[in-house]
Amino acid sequence: MKKRQVVLSPHLDDAVFSCWSKVLQEKSAVVTVFGGVPPAGMKRLWDFLCGQADSAKMSMLRHEENARVLSEIGAKNITLGYLDHQYAQSLPDRDAVVSELLNMCDAEVYFVPMAAAKHYRHPDHVFVRELGLELQRRGKKVIFYA
Repeated sequence: MKKRQVVLSPHLDDAVFSCWSKVLQEKSAVVTVFGGVPPAGMKRLWDFLCGQADSAKMSMLRHEENARVLSEIGAKNITLGYLDHQYAQSLPDRDAVVSELLNMCDAEVYFVPMAAAKHYRHPDHVFVRELGLELQRRGKKVIFYA
């Protein structure tokens, strides 16, 4: 699929909250990297604080919300199955993820989170920034967003 632009989102809400103006543009695709659903019965504090004790159920609710929002504005919604840091023991192989991205959605430009907070840099956000840096090394146009 050739898209004019791809917005890489570490989690289901990051692109919408941080890069909405680009998500709204025609021929945009949002690729959520850490969109995997944890096993049923898993319980994590963040999900509980958001109103759902079962992390798998919370994840499914977030997937539905993300799909609905992106569908309403006509953006392509692509979700990779990697598990969020709070559910996984390790990060995926960066080169494998970059290859997967390029195989499914080669774009004219990639918007990638900068992940440069001073106090806490979420490992998933830093990983997606590293994907952007690798895309640049491979000759792709990458623009970093805050």
